[in-house]
Amino acid sequence: MEPIRRAIRRGLVAVLVMAAVACGKKAAPLPPGIKAPPPVEGFRATVRGYEVRLSWSAVPLRGGEEQPTDVTRYLLYREDVLAREATDCDCRQWEVLDTVDLEYPANAFLEDGRVEYILPLAAYERSRVYAFTVVAQNRYGVASPLAEDRILNVGPPPPPVAAVEASVGETWVDLAWPAVPGATAYRLYRFAPGEELPDTPYATADATHFVDRQVVLDQPYAYVVTALGEGRYPAESRPSPTVAATPHDLTAPAAPAGLIAVPAGAEVRLSWEPGGEEDLAVYRVWRSAGSTTPEAVARVAAERTSFTDRPLSPGTYRYHLTAVDRHDNESPPSLEVAVEVVPRG
Repeated sequence: MEPIRRAIRRGLVAVLVMAAVACGKKAAPLPPGIKAPPPVEGFRATVRGYEVRLSWSAVPLRGGEEQPTDVTRYLLYREDVLAREATDCDCRQWEVLDTVDLEYPANAFLEDGRVEYILPLAAYERSRVYAFTVVAQNRYGVASPLAEDRILNVGPPPPPVAAVEASVGETWVDLAWPAVPGATAYRLYRFAPGEELPDTPYATADATHFVDRQVVLDQPYAYVVTALGEGRYPAESRPSPTVAATPHDLTAPAAPAGLIAVPAGAEVRLSWEPGGEEDLAVYRVWRSAGSTTPEAVARVAAERTSFTDRPLSPGTYRYHLTAVDRHDNESPPSLEVAVEVVPRG
């Protein structure tokens, strides 16, 4: 694979050299109105193990139909950043990495309006810092300006974060993880459960703790954390295991009010006022006899406001209610009522 890639690069470089040699000759005129494509947008570059993943937004067809000046291919460029900095040269030193032919994209694929390209890293490439960029080119060979470049350290990364713990409130998600030896900072990625890991980190943390306050109640989130190494261009570890968290309501309902108990033979009929909470789920009915500890004897749906406790032996019974919402938040107890069940005469 690597010899083929080097051959492709040599061929492309040769094309560029030939173009440079021929630049003194008068080129064929372009048809009127032919312009360069716009710069490629949404260019991303990430390291995942021993490969680099490059992706960008596909340039859409104008008016939904193919035009003579529409983009036909993309040119990917790479620069050895440390080698360029060692020369004290302000000029960029881009080399052609590969091309993506839109008619036959054997080395890339298009998904959800984005072009995805995966570059396996050879052993000699796994200790360097590279910059990547891309241009779009139309069928007349007119190229767009360079996209905003992305710099990656593809060298040995720190060990991954072993695990991430999450606790939630109504307006926050608290994340914590163990320290990674040699890590200088951590990147956090947030995404919807079931979706792929995004290319762009959500936040960076200097410590092993982060509180996400940009959350929506009852909306599920997934997080992973990566460790960053040392240096100006730190290498990034593999992602941690995913942890899911859903901010939810922690406010308990109000205590039920208006509890009434009416004995009727060997049963007690209870009634109460309806609660006002929209997320109310059930009422719990608590009963005690004599000096016993109250026990829950029933769960009553929130739309109901009555319950009949039967059959009961003669004696004194005490009742109270609690209200429970859909997040299992339970209210304080209602006022207690006592009732006497007498034997039938």
